[in-house]
Amino acid sequence: MLDRSVVLGICSVIAKPTVSVIKAERYNIGYRVKLAIVFRSNAERLLALQRCFLQNNIESRYKISESKNRQRPILFISKLKDINIFIETYDIESVSFDDNWNIFINVKKLVVNKSHKTLAGLEEIMLLKGYLT
Repeated sequence: MLDRSVVLGICSVIAKPTVSVIKAERYNIGYRVKLAIVFRSNAERLLALQRCFLQNNIESRYKISESKNRQRPILFISKLKDINIFIETYDIESVSFDDNWNIFINVKKLVVNKSHKTLAGLEEIMLLKGYLT
């Protein structure tokens, strides 16, 4: 198992928080908000991270290739429960170089509070998402 500080160092460089607003007719507001933390690196590093995450009860998904056009390995954390554990365990926002983690955590709070199901909440997410790089 990698040391917590080593994992935190790796994650501070390769972890990217993503917020997706997807059109979905089955929802009242017509849109769905999807949160994920994405890791792109070489296969060995991603598999080592996945093992460390499993030891901390964080489920992640590893794919050998991201897509047909992008043939690089990728690791996702996409369940809200696992995102919460990841943020609590590694305190990633304290070592991040940009404001993306603060924005991501604000969007996560809106999703946890179910504000994303209202028009005002969706507008706030879209405003915050505009600042994600």
